[in-house]
Amino acid sequence: MKITGIEGLCIMLLRLPYPNRLSDLIPIFGLHPTHLSSIFNKMVNHFYDMFRHNIRDLDHPWMSQTELERYANVIHGSRAPVTNCWGFIDNKVMPICRPSRNQEEVYNGHKRTHSLKYQSIMIPNGLIANMFVSMEGHRHNAALLHFS
Repeated sequence: MKITGIEGLCIMLLRLPYPNRLSDLIPIFGLHPTHLSSIFNKMVNHFYDMFRHNIRDLDHPWMSQTELERYANVIHGSRAPVTNCWGFIDNKVMPICRPSRNQEEVYNGHKRTHSLKYQSIMIPNGLIANMFVSMEGHRHNAALLHFS
């Protein structure tokens, strides 16, 4: 089966967000779930092969000392009282399927869903400068900050 690169990209981008399943993509693309799964896996592997250096290496031009100073100046110029802040801590609750065991560990009572929590540092250009590993959904944001 041959598809265009744009179709493969669309399949990958539609499949990645929660809670999409392969069966949700059948009416859109008219393909069997086996084919959709194969295309999705090939696209993810292709993107990993092409951009793995961006994931594994933290020496990026946008993380240089001059760029961080520029970010700090932009933030301070937006009436922020601090002069050396170049990013913001952001916590994200990502819903997951209900596990068959230890459900209470990942249940987030505030969002009323089973989830994992992530903490990251966002910089003004919208990129994630640092990502802390996921923790159980029942943890408070202060616990993520403490452990990170």
